[in-house]
Amino acid sequence: RMVAQVDWGAGTPTRRFAAVDHLGSTRYLVGLDDALGVVAEEALEFYPFGQFKFDGTPPDPDTTHLFTGHERDLGLHLSELDYMHARYYSPNLGRFVSVDPVGGTVGSSQGWNRYSYVTNNPLGYVDPTGEYGRGAGFTDEQWEDFDEAQKKAADKMEKRAQKLEDKAQKKEENDKTGAANRLRAEANNLRQGVEVLRSDGSDGYVAFGISKFVMTDMGGNENWAAGTLVCSPEIWVNLDHANWSDPYRAARTAGHESLHNIGLYDEPVGPGEKGYKRGSPGQIKRFNEIKKEEHFHVITPELLMDKIFP
Repeated sequence: RMVAQVDWGAGTPTRRFAAVDHLGSTRYLVGLDDALGVVAEEALEFYPFGQFKFDGTPPDPDTTHLFTGHERDLGLHLSELDYMHARYYSPNLGRFVSVDPVGGTVGSSQGWNRYSYVTNNPLGYVDPTGEYGRGAGFTDEQWEDFDEAQKKAADKMEKRAQKLEDKAQKKEENDKTGAANRLRAEANNLRQGVEVLRSDGSDGYVAFGISKFVMTDMGGNENWAAGTLVCSPEIWVNLDHANWSDPYRAARTAGHESLHNIGLYDEPVGPGEKGYKRGSPGQIKRFNEIKKEEHFHVITPELLMDKIFP
């Protein structure tokens, strides 16, 4: 993301500092001159999908990092493209100019449009790489840490799923207990979670960064590292929680929430203490109880994650 520009001109440097909005778009450039102090500022406005909004005077051609902080090729107005690393994006079309390298998921119709930009919600989401979606609330550093946690969780979940499928194949010849089917069901749930974690955001799976106070205002608990509704495509990340400063726990948390996204519940659904490996004495007791029942290992995010991140 652009922080400042320096123009040496006739030998006297003029510095211009960028001010950005909640999406990371450059909105103002405030100039500082060694001799004159503050000089005229440049104001930039954009339509929702990133087209310039100006009164006939185009922006300074030296200002290239614009909509959501990406570099723009300032050619003829209709040929302007934003470089988003994995792909180029056309703000005038509101679409990428090449297909998404990550396929869509069944649960979202927008996921099948592989040219769409952030599920057609450019005021709420950004796409920092052309592959992974990103909701509001993260600094660049926080997003890098969260994204790394998602990738680590997805890799480990995928390896676990493959082991389960191999194990099921060996068992099925003489299986009379249904163990092979349970192993395949467990593997299938993990693979669906991997799809969520590797989503590009165009299918609606997006993470938002919030504080512990916002988590509480939303009806959650400040001690929750993250939260989501079952079958919801959105994950709310409590950036104040200690889990996100620990790569191991961060990956475990990201994987756990992805399984809620695909429809798995923390047991039990009704009244009673839910089972968590790390929690209150009652939660830990319930966790140790459900570990003894095989069917919970297929459908409970906490147990699925415990085999990957013990």
